[in-house]
Amino acid sequence: MASKRGEYPNLHWLCSAYFHQDWGMDDPTADDVICRYIRDTDPQEVRQTADEISAFLRIEMTENERKAILDGLGCECYPRGEGLTYSSWLQRMHALLTAK
Repeated sequence: MASKRGEYPNLHWLCSAYFHQDWGMDDPTADDVICRYIRDTDPQEVRQTADEISAFLRIEMTENERKAILDGLGCECYPRGEGLTYSSWLQRMHALLTAK
């Protein structure tokens, strides 16, 4: 599957810079990672990231295809370990990014 880094640049940044292989050493939960991302990032970029997640979720694909794309974006989070699908995890991230 071709890389989607150019199609989802903000999601790529979130995945590769915040959900890197040692993300659990920086924050205890994925929600905490998102909260730190929101604190660190310009509000416009946060909105763009949420928009990219929304667009990504609108594309019909299997969970394995979604995982493969997230892997290509540098994501080292394993939502299945928390009992979530990749889609539900992305929906959770979107909700946190768009909360007022």
